[in-house]
Amino acid sequence: MVYHGPSKGCNSCRVRRKKCDEGRPSCMRCIKANRPCGGYEHGDKMIYRQYEAQGPTPQPTIMSWARQCSLPKRVPLPGTNILPDDLIPLETSQAESEMLGFRCFLFDYGMVSTNQNLSRSYLPDLDALFRQVGFNSDLAKACRAVSFASRGKGLNRPAFISQGERAHQEILTSLAKIIAYSNANNAAELKRVVMLLGLYQMIMADETNYSSIDAHADGFLALVNVGKSAGSVTFNPDNKFLGVFSPPALNIGGAFDCLLVDFHILSARVNACQSLDHLRLLVAEAIELEDRFKDWESSRSPEFRPSTAGHVAPAANSDEPAVGRWPGKVDSYFDLYVSGVWNTFRGARLLLISMIIDLSSNLGDDKQCVQQYITRGTQVAEDMAGSILFHLADNPQSSLLEKDTTSGIKHPGRFLGGFLLMYPLYTACQTSYLPEAIRSYFRRCLRWIGSDMGIGMATVLATVDNIDRHHLTCACIIIWSGFIE
Repeated sequence: MVYHGPSKGCNSCRVRRKKCDEGRPSCMRCIKANRPCGGYEHGDKMIYRQYEAQGPTPQPTIMSWARQCSLPKRVPLPGTNILPDDLIPLETSQAESEMLGFRCFLFDYGMVSTNQNLSRSYLPDLDALFRQVGFNSDLAKACRAVSFASRGKGLNRPAFISQGERAHQEILTSLAKIIAYSNANNAAELKRVVMLLGLYQMIMADETNYSSIDAHADGFLALVNVGKSAGSVTFNPDNKFLGVFSPPALNIGGAFDCLLVDFHILSARVNACQSLDHLRLLVAEAIELEDRFKDWESSRSPEFRPSTAGHVAPAANSDEPAVGRWPGKVDSYFDLYVSGVWNTFRGARLLLISMIIDLSSNLGDDKQCVQQYITRGTQVAEDMAGSILFHLADNPQSSLLEKDTTSGIKHPGRFLGGFLLMYPLYTACQTSYLPEAIRSYFRRCLRWIGSDMGIGMATVLATVDNIDRHHLTCACIIIWSGFIE
């Protein structure tokens, strides 16, 4: 017998040993049989593995369970406006569904760095925590709540959203007791649970209800020893969060964390300044800080820098490029951590350049000098646009090669990429000196993250202007704290 490779049929037909017509998103055999289609695997991207220290018999970690969700998005039946029943495949039990939801969480959020000098793992302590607390813990429920909520919204499956909400409510019921009896034995689990509840709130956010994220953020900030002062966030000198952007290979030429802190301090001084002479001194400091940002960018190691994966040609008859189709270069990165750091850097730099432009214009400085910074900021935004395919697509290289450029990204990648990208995109959307065309494109990208990745806060960011800075800072801290053990 000749082996022709794994079956390409949907999961339901494979289990039933039926010939599948491989229709997308759901096969016609399942539709005609009125059965929920189990969807399709994505080749060898289904599972990725990471092992503990090498020895005679290396033990797989929890990350070896990671499984990409294969269920199709629920869309109307062909030729109708009727949606199929919102059910899991008949061959999958409720217990199996919950376990698959947990495994999909590991795939979407459990990123493992292959070079700790260059990058960081996301949720690096999960393996040790689950060995300690088990799979019936609040931590496991929090993982399932995040997974079911984001997948349910992205796949148009309200039943999954309800599963996530049930897990969320169970956690809230026991959370007060956990906090009351918090000790060294459960402190690590508590921090992760509160952090994951923050992600859950971002997923479930809408335009009328997103301020609840702040309550989770404030609780988390207290747990990780980050304080608040006068409506802003302050950082204790010994806090681990200050090093989140600086693995060993990034400390050459200065730590990016230090640049962020200096920008935060400078912004506060500019807002409080009332003297014209003092304002001129602050402009000079801002220009000096921008030079340090440039030096940080130019001093990065080749492994950390983006590399050009290809180019997107301008669309012939479209003024609004689809998501992932902004004309120009498309970059590839070492991993999502690295691309996330670059876009955080770009977002901060856009704000700094905006400060220089506004202050210089108010002081009546040379218009040519102002235009120079506008050009510089526009290039920063173009670089951000070139990273979107890497952040959001399941297979960026395959998406880049697709001939149909009108439909944008067809298969979302790991949802972590959407979380890391959405706040830098919002910063760019709010930067008034950028061309309206690229700001409008970034808003469409945020809406896509909201609809296809199920992250409700991205939809809020696409539609609500001037969101409170404290909220933005707290939300970013929750997201990036996943890189700290």
